[in-house]
Amino acid sequence: NQGDPNIVIAVLDQGVELAHPDLNHWPISYSTITHTNDGSPVGNHGTACAGIISAHTNNTLGVAGLAGECRVMAISTFFSDVQVAEGLYYAADNGAKVVSMSFGVYPSWMIWNFAIIEAALQYCHEKGVVLVAASGNENIATSRFPGSDPRTICVGGTNRDDLRKQVGDTSIEWWWGSCYGPDLDVVAPCLEIPSTDRLGAAGYTPTDYTQRFNGTSSATPHVAALAGLILSTDPTLTNTEVRAIISTTCDK
Repeated sequence: NQGDPNIVIAVLDQGVELAHPDLNHWPISYSTITHTNDGSPVGNHGTACAGIISAHTNNTLGVAGLAGECRVMAISTFFSDVQVAEGLYYAADNGAKVVSMSFGVYPSWMIWNFAIIEAALQYCHEKGVVLVAASGNENIATSRFPGSDPRTICVGGTNRDDLRKQVGDTSIEWWWGSCYGPDLDVVAPCLEIPSTDRLGAAGYTPTDYTQRFNGTSSATPHVAALAGLILSTDPTLTNTEVRAIISTTCDK
């Protein structure tokens, strides 16, 4: 099972390289910045998230996504609260079954009105959308919002020893750790993940690919892709059922 082309996974982020030859795009994208159907990148982050989900498989190019036959809906933001909310509403209203959110903030940062986003999360939840978000990279027992919201699957990160990525471990990046604690639902790989990059001189590298995408930002699309594969196998499952399958069948 490499996914169903009718299962759409929204990457709510800095937009995605729409012309990348190795990405399986849904034909409709969106910008919460310009309010137009143009999910082109305003940063590097979103294209790398998207490749983990839906880089084409068996095409002799670059990398392979976990759900290479599912399609990614690119939604571009600068990560303000109103833009995140608008992106969530857009995803739910335009056919996304899963939303991957490799970002988050803490209340102490005082940069978002959480209620604006909570209303959008509830809207998505009621529409049956599977919501997936990153726990954060601060190595503390508190996850960032919206990962901390009960409506989302909160994703932490593991190192190559299949242990929580923590400060001081033996990994290549010893200086950061994945957030953990009561809001965490599952974990996924988060170090040296190969993925797609913006084309040409833009992006993390000049090669159209990156070999070292990392953080709980890279763990989150692993789980979003898994949700897409589960829905590809049985599209009648509810978001609650998909979440239960993921959380009850993973290694404890």
